Amino acid sequence: MGSFEIFYHQLKKYTGNDECVVIPDGITEIKDYAFSDCASLKKVVIPDHVTDIDSYAFYECRNLEEIEISSSVRFMGQGVFCRCNSLKKVTLPGTLTSVSRLMFYHCVSLEEVILPPSCRTIGKSAFEKCYSLKTLQLPETVRTLEDNAFDDCIGLQKLDLPASLETIGDHTFFNCSTLRRLVVGPDIRSIGTGAFETGGRISVSVMSDLPLHSSMFETNWNMNWNFGVNRHYNGKNENNYQLFDSYLSGIQFHEWKPSAVIVLLVNYLETYEMHRDHSVYDEKLRENLDECIALMIMDRRNKALETGVRNHLITKDILQPYFPQIKDRELRIRLMDILSDAERTDTLDDLLKLL
Repeated sequence: MGSFEIFYHQLKKYTGNDECVVIPDGITEIKDYAFSDCASLKKVVIPDHVTDIDSYAFYECRNLEEIEISSSVRFMGQGVFCRCNSLKKVTLPGTLTSVSRLMFYHCVSLEEVILPPSCRTIGKSAFEKCYSLKTLQLPETVRTLEDNAFDDCIGLQKLDLPASLETIGDHTFFNCSTLRRLVVGPDIRSIGTGAFETGGRISVSVMSDLPLHSSMFETNWNMNWNFGVNRHYNGKNENNYQLFDSYLSGIQFHEWKPSAVIVLLVNYLETYEMHRDHSVYDEKLRENLDECIALMIMDRRNKALETGVRNHLITKDILQPYFPQIKDRELRIRLMDILSDAERTDTLDDLLKLL
């Protein structure tokens, strides 16, 4: 049939050079690599008689910009759109329960993907190197993000994780340097190595008691969290990997290097009100107050500093030597007011005890 190699109801290979292709009547399956490396192709229409699109069907169709996929499609193999550099928007059929591995790998122009409402799994490297993808709406049905699912999505700014998410694989958000916030729900059961190693400034809150290991945040034990060998914050490379405003109740402190512990303690103060049990964090904080105060001042973590003072974890005597280093005049005034209120309260308490 012209430019189509067909075997029964299978489209085995397209050999033409048209810019727009409509899959012929009678075809139910598009075989592996059927359109691979088709440089002329810009648009494909997949009608409702097609049910299966096999692996790498449109591999490296570098100029493919638009594809219409019928809701009749019930299976899409791995790497279907791998290296389709010009593809910008895709609506996946509602019958799919997963985004297969490598499906959009290196689709560097991809800006929008509408996922099926029944999707349960985002496969390995499914969106890896999708540099133009800024946001993605994950259905509430998603349970698993496999390894490297969003690896190197350097443009990804917003991703709301469903509360029902159970598994986050290795390096899932590796080098997503513009992603600023992730909230992991209470159903999470497993988080892989380097899952949150975005290389940027990020807030991560895990709303469960799952034990949180250092390897989940960085494969090199958090050595890039802006500390020198002496445990003191060095103030350099402030645009590098930083953790802020993060609620992490399941921390196993003995697994973390001393410099990383300081980062975690400051994050604890930034999310103080969210914690039900303060005892373990407070004890650790008292052991490392000087290092924590140094980080809070250098990195302008004002919320954490004020919280520490307000909750009597940082007293006037401890903070006094650091006041000359606080350049923010309004912050100094607020801290002085909090300390004055604390002193008045202590004085009143002492008087009441005498009555």
